Amino acid sequence: MPRAFRVRFSKQGRSVDPSLHIDAASDPALAEARPRQKSRYGCLECKKGKVKCDEAHPSCNRCQRRGIKCTVTARLSRWRLEKPGFDWPPSCPAPSCSLRIDARLLQWWMDATCKILVLDLHLNPLSLPLIEHLRVSPALCLALESFSLGHRGCWATKSRVEFFEKRSHALSLCREELTSKAVPLETSFYTVMLLGLTTPFMEDIDDYGKEHLIGARTILEILLRQNDSTRDPKIEQLLAYYTWWDMSCSFSVDPREIPALSTSEVLSVTSRGDAGPVGARFAGCMVEIYHLLGLLLRYCMQVLRGGARDPEHERTLELALTSRYRPDRIRDEDVLFAEAFRNHGLIILYRICRIRRTTDVQGGMPWTDNSSVASRIHGYALKIISLVLPTQIGTPFWNSLAIPLLTAGSELTVDDQVLRNNVREAFSSVLNQCRTNTVARAKDLLEEVWIRRDSGIEISYLELALQKGWNFSLV
Repeated sequence: MPRAFRVRFSKQGRSVDPSLHIDAASDPALAEARPRQKSRYGCLECKKGKVKCDEAHPSCNRCQRRGIKCTVTARLSRWRLEKPGFDWPPSCPAPSCSLRIDARLLQWWMDATCKILVLDLHLNPLSLPLIEHLRVSPALCLALESFSLGHRGCWATKSRVEFFEKRSHALSLCREELTSKAVPLETSFYTVMLLGLTTPFMEDIDDYGKEHLIGARTILEILLRQNDSTRDPKIEQLLAYYTWWDMSCSFSVDPREIPALSTSEVLSVTSRGDAGPVGARFAGCMVEIYHLLGLLLRYCMQVLRGGARDPEHERTLELALTSRYRPDRIRDEDVLFAEAFRNHGLIILYRICRIRRTTDVQGGMPWTDNSSVASRIHGYALKIISLVLPTQIGTPFWNSLAIPLLTAGSELTVDDQVLRNNVREAFSSVLNQCRTNTVARAKDLLEEVWIRRDSGIEISYLELALQKGWNFSLV
């Protein structure tokens, strides 16, 4: 028998005072409290499981809990012809109709891929400013297509065939453009850089793109030798990308094959500030510290491979790292970025050149007490982590800090389990954003370093990479 419900009405009706009514649309507190409307752009893993995705960026909470890769479908935005700091030529039509390029891959580049190569989305020289180079270079169009195709498909097997086809075609056209000199060298630099950066994402992860790095260096040297009147005004921007790329590959390069750029040439360009507002977020002091770290890493890897030590060179590098940046400067993102990389360099210098090992046989070298050096190294590592982890996760600025985060994370001890978990989560977010096998290798290398450290074996991730025979690169 169904239940019977009784409804009781109040004998005295109460009216609502209009003065007490609050408009939710006009009250900012209530407007912020309202739940954010979700779109239908959940990750592929949640769609396969037919569950609701919270669309957290760069990885949803469900994928983080399950420890799986979160593949997000980028929301393709409409073309906009306005951009701060970029003057669109009045006679230039929309990119989708003026370029001989796959519109979807170009849009994926603008919306997702190019963000892993910049620091500031609002001053991005690889987004709309790249259009002027794409209009004159079919090789650059194909290099961009291949990069976007691989990134969109997470470098999976099903997208690899088309990726190889476009990349090989871009390489052939790049040779023709360099031979005919029909394309500006600045444009060819971007083509060579994109081809070189995708080299480790192919079948051989240990191939860091040595030939492309040498080619980019040759192009840059030609541009640096030009007179001020004929030199590209954005030469500092190209120099910033090269020094960053060179620094990321310095773990693997042979100094006899790819020597570092001349310090006087680097300082002569950065002192003028030719890049203007577009390149300022990826240039200036960062060019100097990238160049300095390239010198440091070349020297340290030479020492680890059994080369002779140079105490005078070590003192010069240490002085440059400790005196280049003043602590009383404004603590903005640029200084935070430089401070993280500066401490990254000091950790490597002290770990390789100040900690005595049982295998060291050179006499007369300036060694320091291991306990005091280890304490200093651990302090630098904690400093980097305190700078990096509070920054916003998933941003291009965050992804660019993976190298110092790897160095700092490798120095965490068994007592730093909370920080280790934070570093694990940080690398997972970078991996989901960049989708590269080099970041995945760095994450695995970090876990193995911790296992060795917990068992009492003092080893750096550079030494472990050498033992494994890896040409380590973090592009």
